Amino acid sequence: MPEYERLRPRDGHERAFRALLLLYPREFRDDFGDAMVEFFRDRLADERAAHGALGVLAIWGRALGDTLHHAPLARMDAARRRLARAFAPPPRAAHAARREDWMLSSIWQDARIAARGMRRTPALSLMIIVTLALGLGANTAIFSMVNAVQLRPLPFPKGEELVQVAMDEPGANMSEGEFVDVRRDTKTMRAVAAFTSGAITLTGNDVDAERTVAATVSEGFFDALGVQPALGRLFSADEERVGGVAVAVLSHAMWQRRFGGLPDIVGKTIEIDGAPVTITGVMPPSFRFPPAGGGRTSGIAGGPALWVPMRLRYDSLWGRNNHYLSVIGRAAPGRDAEAVNAELSAMGRSWKALFPDIYGPTQSLTGSARPLRDILLGDSRPFLLSLLGAVAFVLLIACVNVANLLLVRSDARRKELAIRSALGASRARLARQALTESFIFTLIGGTLGVAVGIVAVRALVSIAPADLPRLNDVHVDGTALLFTALVTFATAIVFGVVPAISGAGDDTNETLKEGGKTGTTAARGAGRARRRLVTAEIALALVTLSGAGLLTRSLFNLQNTPLGFDPQGVLTMTITPPTPVPPLSTVDAAARTVQFYEQLLARVRDLPGVQHAAVSQRLPVDGFDGWSILVDGKTVATIGDAAVATPDIVSPEYFLTLGVSLREGRLLSSSDGVNAAPAVVINETMAKAHWPNRSPVGSTLRVFSDGWPWVTIVGVVRDVRARGPAGEVPPMMYFPQAQSGRTAYYTPRSMTLSVRTAGDPSAITGAVRQIVHNLDPATPISRVATLDALVANTVGARRFSTALLVGFALLALLLAGIGIYGVVAASVAQRSYEIGVRMALGARGGDVGRMILREGMRTGITGAVIGLAGALASASLLRSMFYEVEAWDPATMAGAVAALLAVVALASAIPARRAIGVDPNKTLRTD
Repeated sequence: MPEYERLRPRDGHERAFRALLLLYPREFRDDFGDAMVEFFRDRLADERAAHGALGVLAIWGRALGDTLHHAPLARMDAARRRLARAFAPPPRAAHAARREDWMLSSIWQDARIAARGMRRTPALSLMIIVTLALGLGANTAIFSMVNAVQLRPLPFPKGEELVQVAMDEPGANMSEGEFVDVRRDTKTMRAVAAFTSGAITLTGNDVDAERTVAATVSEGFFDALGVQPALGRLFSADEERVGGVAVAVLSHAMWQRRFGGLPDIVGKTIEIDGAPVTITGVMPPSFRFPPAGGGRTSGIAGGPALWVPMRLRYDSLWGRNNHYLSVIGRAAPGRDAEAVNAELSAMGRSWKALFPDIYGPTQSLTGSARPLRDILLGDSRPFLLSLLGAVAFVLLIACVNVANLLLVRSDARRKELAIRSALGASRARLARQALTESFIFTLIGGTLGVAVGIVAVRALVSIAPADLPRLNDVHVDGTALLFTALVTFATAIVFGVVPAISGAGDDTNETLKEGGKTGTTAARGAGRARRRLVTAEIALALVTLSGAGLLTRSLFNLQNTPLGFDPQGVLTMTITPPTPVPPLSTVDAAARTVQFYEQLLARVRDLPGVQHAAVSQRLPVDGFDGWSILVDGKTVATIGDAAVATPDIVSPEYFLTLGVSLREGRLLSSSDGVNAAPAVVINETMAKAHWPNRSPVGSTLRVFSDGWPWVTIVGVVRDVRARGPAGEVPPMMYFPQAQSGRTAYYTPRSMTLSVRTAGDPSAITGAVRQIVHNLDPATPISRVATLDALVANTVGARRFSTALLVGFALLALLLAGIGIYGVVAASVAQRSYEIGVRMALGARGGDVGRMILREGMRTGITGAVIGLAGALASASLLRSMFYEVEAWDPATMAGAVAALLAVVALASAIPARRAIGVDPNKTLRTD
């Protein structure tokens, strides 16, 4: 039929629509009028057949809305063109102007077409935008965390020059003599400083006593870090010498919280452990060094509340065998950690020659200089990077899903695109139209993704473990926004290219000849593209799922590792009686401390439901340094040849309270008093190390220092994992509290109370607080928690990152299920004619359903096979994060594959049921 006859009005609806087109300018009607009429005719016929009169009304409603919206814009554009032609510049400039005008007009037209298409399919458009917002939002949130913790520079000038220095023996710390030697003799560092942290009792300002952390710092500490106070000043030279006025610099957080940001805080007096101290300054909010640690500061959140001068006595240094100082340095220009290591190693060799009575011949004394960044960030890097990798996979899966949705949308518009191509639109123009649509979708999704990321960051910070480094610095900043913008741009390219190529590559004549029937060659090509995308999506989902499974199994193994004690039903709190006033002798002060805790324990045991109660210097979850000791009456030439064990000072019921079982001998008892024979209990690891193949009960040991008595081992208890579930069990020795003043250097005032109850341990918290208050109202209580909660906190960072990774894996699994559902559902829709023919020729519904299900499973299995290879590769990269699980764990991999294929089967079964319900008579009559 000739073109002019085919496009003649066929009924009143078309005549009315042509009249409606008169609202557009003539140039527009000449270019697009016939295509718009044909498109209106096809849609009217489809809606009339599907919905009758209601469908006709819906089509007219859309036509009126589109015309009233776009016709005025088209007339304004035509008027602008006429004015431009009337005032046209010279020929060459006119050509450039026409070209620029054409490009702007073309881009604007592409954007309008894209917006009109989004309004025409609101459900599909919303699904695309939400998918992108979730994927981009998750990436924004995780990148913000990785950026703050791992990528952002340290809050010190030239932070890359800072190193923490030590010797590989005896450990991470130095003695006073070693520190003084390093600071005096170093040529590779232009500044060296030492510090140590300890818990203190802060009083004053008319508020309750508070247990917090103070950092004791040497001269040049702040200069080495390159920091200045936000208010007031640092320490003067006189204040840093022995005998100087007691002074302190406050942290910004303490200044705000305890002192309300008092502007004239400088010069005020506070009390530290009962002694008056003058405040000289306040540090800026970003300065929180050194970070919170274990040992004497375990359980006290955050960095130090204040800093005080160290005041070393250089004429009488505290030996070379007491390694309690952490040392930092700033590398000299042109020097790095390797140069510092070499210099420290040379110093170590000279120390061995100068002090043969201190350093044994077997000690290597090799330098250990590590960038301060590595020390501060700890082992968080692999977990955070694994999260970033997982969320990147989620974004890729989201992109594949969006590309599939756009392919479905493009396939539904094949006839429209063919008409535009027949009217002169080039393939490049059609591809650009598809890319424009993808950019608009991505722009909207990226904007919403930033909002999602901001909300997600706040949620992550609120649930993240407190020991995650630099947690207070996590927020969506300019770097995160730039990252999101780059990812958004790349996402638009990734998911926009496939639909652009697919939509522009169809054969125009073939499409117009087929008249839009399903099951065509072009439709089958689009189906193959969608299946390839979903195969990649399933492979990515399996990689993420398997990694999450391996980390989950590692966490399960870690949490189920025998700890050597029973944390259930135990309430703990740290109690610190004030320093005795007036000053007493060391012996009298220790006796008063022991008496205070004996009275406390006696009253706590009388509470209803209390089974056992004890005090200890530390808990099994706390870190603590080892002591050099001598065993079995033997003497050694140097401290380097001495044995090392971790001490604890406990009351008699400690082992019963924590559920630590006895292996041989006896436990400590009330008979091990101050005047009784010195006694000690050790653990199995220590027994095996120093008394292999025989019982250590009856053997002796003592601390490595002259004048201390030999202590008899009276029992051996089960090993307790004192360095966390994943840490090695150290040799442990438990001294009775009543004897500690003469067998274990000193009697500590600050102790941890542990109470085992028959019911909920938290229920007696108030009663125990009241008992402490009745004994001494000035005694601060800190770190109140159940023991099982403290144990859980030891794996808090691992549990947090694993939970996030599992969440991302489930999201990836859900997206993969949606993707396979979309492919199978689109295949069923496109093959409705084929399905109708099959059923008309006698095929049963079950046969058709199994055929559809089989095709979906084939795609799933192909993706699973490809993903399995990727899962093995990624598992090898995560090997350092696993605990008692192999990178190739058959059970985990099989579980991941089974879960993925189950989702694929479910996603394929839904459209398969729809295929079973196809009516062959209706389908054949329609097609």
